[in-house]
Parts: sequence; structure tokens; C-alpha cells
Amino acid sequence: MNGKLLDTNVIIRIINGDEKVAVLLDGIAVDEVYIPTIVYGELMYGAERSKRIDKNKYLFEEFCLNYKLVCTDKSIAETYGKVKNNLKSNGINIPENDIWIAAIAINRNFELLSGDKHFANIENLNLLDI
Repeated sequence: MNGKLLDTNVIIRIINGDEKVAVLLDGIAVDEVYIPTIVYGELMYGAERSKRIDKNKYLFEEFCLNYKLVCTDKSIAETYGKVKNNLKSNGINIPENDIWIAAIAINRNFELLSGDKHFANIENLNLLDI
């Protein structure tokens, strides 16, 4: 399976009107763009912590309706174990959710679109740093 996997910061940048990121996404077919359920959860958490809960939830939900959600499964969990072990063995600490997001990208052969620099520390991750 090939496609583009969106990280939380990319979605927020698009919703906030970042033209650079929006133009990049416009050049990709909708059926090739995926959102991890972990990212969806991070978006909902961010909305809950905001002053505009309902508005932000609506914006996030509307954006995510356009794309396919990717859930974790046994195979992704196995990839997660390998990625986390490799990071820990090398003394690299990355937020737990981001390890899961990377595992999804690696397992499904997706390119991850993110602005988080720490993803560069993950082996075998196809990353587009934006």
C-alpha cells in the first residue's frame, strides 16, 4: 500500500491556512492520503483543551472526512515494537504517539508528512519534512 500519512501538525497547519502545506496536499489524490486514528485522537484532545471546543472539533472532523483513517492492528503493533526497541537501544526518546504514527507509516509503506524533526531519527521511515 502506498500513500501519504498526515501527522497532527500538518493537519493543524492546513486548517490554520498554511498555503505551503495546503498546496502540497492539493497535488496528491484524495484516495492516497491517510490519517492515523492516533492523529485523530490528538486533534480531539487539542480541541478539548482549546477555548473553542465545538468549533475546533467541527474543523478537525470536517477535514478528516475527506481522507481514510488508519487503525492499528497486530502487524503495526509488531512494527511499533521494533521501532521502539531500536530507538531505546540508541538512547533516543520520541513521544509515544509519534512512535505509533511512524510504525503505521513504515508498516503500510506510507510517506509521513510532518514538521516534527525527531522523526528523522527513525530508521526505514519515509519522511517528508514540511
